[in-house]
Amino acid sequence: MISSVHHIIKSTSILKFLGIIVLLFICPHINGAINYSDSIFHQYIKYYNNDQNSEIIELAKSTSLFYPLSKNDSINLYQHITHNPHFETFLLLNAAIYYEKNQQTELAIHRYNELISSPKTEKEIYTYSLNTLFHLYLNNHELEKCQKICLKLLDLYSSNNDSHGLAQTYLFMGRVYMQLRNIVQAMEHLEKAYEKANKTEDTQLKLSIQSAIGATFRMDGDFLNAKKQFISIMNHPQTPINQYGSATFNMASIYLQNNKYDKAIDFLNQSLEIFSELNDSMRISNVKNNLAHIYIQQKNYPKAIENLYSVAEFAKSSNNGEMLINVYYNLLQTFINLKQPDSALIYLDKYIDLNIANWNDQQSAHILKLEKQYQFENQQRQIELLKTEDELQKARFRNIQILLIVIVVISMLFLAGGVIFYRQKQRIRKSHKLLVSRDKEIHRINVELNQSNLAKDRILSIIGHDLRGPIGSLRDLSGYYAVNPEQTEEEIQDYLKMSHESSTSLYYLLENLLAWGNSQKGSIHFSPDKIQLKPVVQQVINLLNVSLNQKNINFEVAVPTDIYVFADIQMLKTILRNLISNSIKFSTSNTRITVSAKINIDSGFAEISVEDQGIGISAEQIKSLFTEKETFFLQKSADAGGTGLGLILCKEFVEIHKGTIWACSQPQQGTKICFTLPTYIPESTEKTDRKVNEHQTPKFSHHTAREPR
Repeated sequence: MISSVHHIIKSTSILKFLGIIVLLFICPHINGAINYSDSIFHQYIKYYNNDQNSEIIELAKSTSLFYPLSKNDSINLYQHITHNPHFETFLLLNAAIYYEKNQQTELAIHRYNELISSPKTEKEIYTYSLNTLFHLYLNNHELEKCQKICLKLLDLYSSNNDSHGLAQTYLFMGRVYMQLRNIVQAMEHLEKAYEKANKTEDTQLKLSIQSAIGATFRMDGDFLNAKKQFISIMNHPQTPINQYGSATFNMASIYLQNNKYDKAIDFLNQSLEIFSELNDSMRISNVKNNLAHIYIQQKNYPKAIENLYSVAEFAKSSNNGEMLINVYYNLLQTFINLKQPDSALIYLDKYIDLNIANWNDQQSAHILKLEKQYQFENQQRQIELLKTEDELQKARFRNIQILLIVIVVISMLFLAGGVIFYRQKQRIRKSHKLLVSRDKEIHRINVELNQSNLAKDRILSIIGHDLRGPIGSLRDLSGYYAVNPEQTEEEIQDYLKMSHESSTSLYYLLENLLAWGNSQKGSIHFSPDKIQLKPVVQQVINLLNVSLNQKNINFEVAVPTDIYVFADIQMLKTILRNLISNSIKFSTSNTRITVSAKINIDSGFAEISVEDQGIGISAEQIKSLFTEKETFFLQKSADAGGTGLGLILCKEFVEIHKGTIWACSQPQQGTKICFTLPTYIPESTEKTDRKVNEHQTPKFSHHTAREPR
């Protein structure tokens, strides 16, 4: 393993040597070249156009070696910004790297902060600047700023799911917590770093994390696990020489802490050889300081003094006061052990002088460090509190969301239940209304059926009574004639007249029954036609006067000859016959029956009336005269009666003609029954002031006659 390490050291040294030769060869030419600034700009444009940001960073590193530039080169470089504003980013990076290499930390930090604040900075340069700032802040023990840098890097790499960047950032966080001696947080972040690094192929990154984990174990006193980590690094075939040297130095520190000086010396000598080849003065001094400590413990004072002198020279050259104080103290102890008071006094004076001079600065630095550590820990607590509060807020928000969802679901269920309940209630209400309606309908039908049954019973009773009269008279007359066949001619004529009257009444009664039955079945035939009214009225009167007028009643016909109606002839005769026969039936002897007609100008209907001087009708009877299909007794004496079917037929036949019928009467003063029928106006009798459109048929008036008041 040692031989391979030496081979790598030699190869590295050769490459560095060749690089130095090349730089020494080209630097004079570049510094002397007139177009040096132009060549840098053109090289930058080439990388910029190809999005080669990593090459731009390398270009900035290489050109930073030639700082400070001449005045002309500086002016030329800054003039190129007008051609490409992003070139300003390159110049800032160039200056930042120059200040960093020359240990002008404050200036370097300022430039890098300008880069990360500029919107022109490309992502890769932005990331490089953050990483460099972290190391600068870490070297200055500005742990709070280190943490802010790490948070920015975490946001940056998390958005891209960059495992390599996340692993490196968690490694940075682990180192911060190592400096704070917070072993738990350090190990937690280093484990995250190793987990992310395993998803990459960067072996060097894994070894760096492993070295940090080993150092954390050593800091925690877990030497066994610490040795496992360092031995694993040393045995890895791809371990770089500097990490190998660090692993051997850490192994030596473990053995030194366990007072195993021989093994510690072996590993320290290996480290010294490697760091000497790398020309790493700082690490060489640390190794020699540890060797001097071991030799003092082993009382090998000459070797201890030799190593301490070497460390003192480095501490003086690097102005490392703390290391120099430690060296003077060890030399003081060594000379005391060697019983050389003069030399001991010399280093005692140096130790006191340097210690006093450095004490104030050390205390100030220590106080500043404690203050920064306190600020960092306070900020950590605030961050933890903010995280906890954020988690609580998220939990509250989730609870509110769940509560809102539950409320919405319950509301929707209530709403759905309400809708269902409302619809069900509406159905029940509708069903109830339907049931009530049907109940009323059934009740009405039952009432009508009861009325019809009562009417039927009364009609049948009265029909039987009315039929019994005429049929009984015919039977008595025929029986009397059969018993007494020898009658005079005058007596026979009387018998025949009486028989004719009985048969005629029976005929009209049967005719009314037949017509009423047809109307109830809806099978009655309606055939309206042009009819002159007066001849029909006269024909009905003459027929009834011959068959029924035994009371010496006078008939007066006041119907103008020019009144024509549009009606069914049979229905018209039935209406007139029933109304006139009723007037005859309920009129007293030697009275008058008047049949009149006129044209109602407003309605255009013919108003026909039959008026008698009979017994009259009460107001209660008039109200139900045409509205109830049941029998009425309209009598002037005990033997006067009727079925009432005639009036019912009259009302139905008038309504078929779109007319109306009504009655006016007072008891013992007679009755007047009126009805209307549509008129038919012949062309020969049209009034000159009424013009008829030739497309209109003026033969049937559709107006409905109004009942007179």
